Amino acid sequence: LPELAGPRALNDGPVSYRLGIQGSPACAEEIIIDRDIRLAHATGAHIHIQHVSSKMGMETIRWWKSRGDVKVTAEVSPHHLLFTDEHIGDFDTHYKMNPPLRTEADNRALLEGLLDGTFDIIATDHAPHTPFEKSQDFVSAPNGITGLDTAVVSLYHHFIATDLFGWDILINKYSAGPRRLMSLPVASIEEGQSANLTLFNTSATSTFTKDFMKSKSRNTPFLNKTLNGRIDLVILGSEILLERD
Repeated sequence: LPELAGPRALNDGPVSYRLGIQGSPACAEEIIIDRDIRLAHATGAHIHIQHVSSKMGMETIRWWKSRGDVKVTAEVSPHHLLFTDEHIGDFDTHYKMNPPLRTEADNRALLEGLLDGTFDIIATDHAPHTPFEKSQDFVSAPNGITGLDTAVVSLYHHFIATDLFGWDILINKYSAGPRRLMSLPVASIEEGQSANLTLFNTSATSTFTKDFMKSKSRNTPFLNKTLNGRIDLVILGSEILLERD
């Protein structure tokens, strides 16, 4: 809802008050999710809810799914599982995205929604921007961060390596789930099948320097940070897309 969402720069709460920027409350997300699912229910349409950021939004989707009479799927992004509005600090635009980062309570609820099946998909919400664009003042800078380089490693580092969930969740939500949603065959490693696979090294680390990243843009909170795990090889059919030494 534009009237509630404001400039969509950050969450409505103590951080927005401290920085003096109008915040976007979680209830704006809850209201619009509920409205759109109600319309889908009334028309028999399938609706997919993207980029859920709040506990209220997740619980709204969970309730509608529990009814069993509406075609609704939903997704969550790594940054809404990992970061809060507190990371913004003094106007760090690498933490500016739409919908905005919210609170630790929201993070915990989103993780619960991922584990209990409320969310069908993990989506990167990959949004590349130039350094100039992100160097503007916080309100003027564009929303979004890159995600393709960091998604799998960051989820491994924060959740799999810490035993909060296993590889089955990541594979299902990040690979199989999106394919099912788009009515594509789920990728498998079998004799005679196309080699669509990623080789992940759990013994290595990834330091996300500008040279390490393959995306043309580097607007990520993980820039120059080191995380456990590394993608060493990506194969799509007969093409090697990535191969690290």
